[in-house]
Amino acid sequence: MAKFTDFVVSEAASRYGVQLKDLNLLGSHQNVVYGYSREGREYILRITHKSHRSQELIQGELDWISYLSMNGVLVSRPICSNNGLLIESLMNEDEGFFFVAFEKALGDRWTNAIFQDEEFKRHGTVVAKMHALSKSYKPGGLKTRRLPWNKSEYLTDFIQNVPSSQRRVISHFNALMRKLEALPRDSESFGLIHGDFCYGNYFIQADGSVTVFDFDECQYGWFVQDIAVNLF
Repeated sequence: MAKFTDFVVSEAASRYGVQLKDLNLLGSHQNVVYGYSREGREYILRITHKSHRSQELIQGELDWISYLSMNGVLVSRPICSNNGLLIESLMNEDEGFFFVAFEKALGDRWTNAIFQDEEFKRHGTVVAKMHALSKSYKPGGLKTRRLPWNKSEYLTDFIQNVPSSQRRVISHFNALMRKLEALPRDSESFGLIHGDFCYGNYFIQADGSVTVFDFDECQYGWFVQDIAVNLF
């Protein structure tokens, strides 16, 4: 994570009216994610390197989140920077970074206090609503349209990093990809999905409401993927 220097993080924080010392590191996988408080409210600051997502793809993510929010799905909504922008950018020498901030999701993670069958019922209700809305959603344009499932970094990185000597692994991978490519893609089974709708990406409030966040992996895929990821 050497690319995400203190200078970059400080610059990101300043765009939202806070300082480096105010940030609390939450994660550093594909993006670097911080939590912070301002004027009594909690927010999430995400820093993305340009090699991971383009500004257009990030805009496509934010458009989808806004559409879900406007249609009654509880989501962690993006907020504007001090400059009035939903996406801030920084070009530092040969590097490029994008900054986005979100309202922190209300509630907390699932606990043993919530029976598993009850939790899955709540989860299923939310994911079904998102999939229903996906059928009517129209992206703003080709540049902001999210990528299809087979362009996922997890798939492309996997096959690129398998040694050529592992012929059986490569053969099975290619056979599985061909099988998936042949599956139907009608509007009842295929559309824009969350892409990573797992235990760690939604909170449950005391009244049972579910708030969804982290749409960084949203993509065009089969609706059943959002169910499979959570079970996995």
